[in-house]
Amino acid sequence: CDMMAGIGPFAIPAGLRGCTVYANDLNPDSTKYLKENAKINKVDTRVHVYTMDGRDFVRQLLRPHDTSVATSADTSADTGGEESGSQSQVKKGPVMFDHVVMNLPATAI
Repeated sequence: CDMMAGIGPFAIPAGLRGCTVYANDLNPDSTKYLKENAKINKVDTRVHVYTMDGRDFVRQLLRPHDTSVATSADTSADTGGEESGSQSQVKKGPVMFDHVVMNLPATAI
């Protein structure tokens, strides 16, 4: 779970190592290039990209939903879901993750 992923300096390498990554950034330009990076690096099925506020992103992942599987085309950034355009399948329901990355510049503190 990369809450402030930018263009993916942590999300892409994790995807390359076989991890399923939920990557988020509030900046739509960043997530545009993150999706492009994921595609170039052939991890677009493992790196799920969101464009949301970090707090809302974690709430969305942890929110209990229907446990059926939906394609990402069924969800959109407008409803707090995954960016459309990916053909990966996303489990609707609480997402289990064991690592959270928040890459902030030193001046953010």
